[in-house]
Amino acid sequence: MRVYLILALVVAACFCVLAAGEAVRRADARQSAEREAAIKAREAADADRERLEGALAVTRAREEDLRATLQRAADAQRVRDTVQAELLVSNDRLEKAYMDLAQMEKQLVDVSRAKNDLEQQLAELRDRGRIPPLFPEEPKIDGVVLGVSDKVNLVLISVGTKDKVQVGWKFTVYRGDTYVSKLVVEKVEDGWAACRELTDFRKDAIQQGDKVSTRVFD
Repeated sequence: MRVYLILALVVAACFCVLAAGEAVRRADARQSAEREAAIKAREAADADRERLEGALAVTRAREEDLRATLQRAADAQRVRDTVQAELLVSNDRLEKAYMDLAQMEKQLVDVSRAKNDLEQQLAELRDRGRIPPLFPEEPKIDGVVLGVSDKVNLVLISVGTKDKVQVGWKFTVYRGDTYVSKLVVEKVEDGWAACRELTDFRKDAIQQGDKVSTRVFD
């Protein structure tokens, strides 16, 4: 009886061992399947990531192309605006040039008419024998320097309207036999005349008492 009991225990233990082995085998198979599924999922995720990164790179390249296209369009618009502005300015200048040309043509017509009138008057004077000299000769007049003001370029001389001096006449200034400078009359009174020194012709500073004359002005 005891033997049967021991055999029953041994058989039960064997069944337990077999059941435990089957459970371990099933657990291993399940872990292996889970591990395989995890590997496939990771590979799929990597593939999706690579695909997304590729799509992102293409999108970024397209964005750069669009930005470059927009920049070129903006540059072209600025160039067009500049050209249009310059064209408007050129049109304004051209219109002003046409107006100036028309004005000059009118002035030319007026000058031509005046010239024709003068030529006709000159012809009539020639026919009558009464053509006045174009540059009347200045009379020979002598005088002295009464005063000099360098600050305002003023020289007073001792001859005036009583000596028939006229505005615009020119005098030579000399000291003894030495040439000094030249003057042009700007205002005339009865006994004196106010002159301006022609400084380009100055050889020496004008002094009170220097002689003046129309005779040596050439």
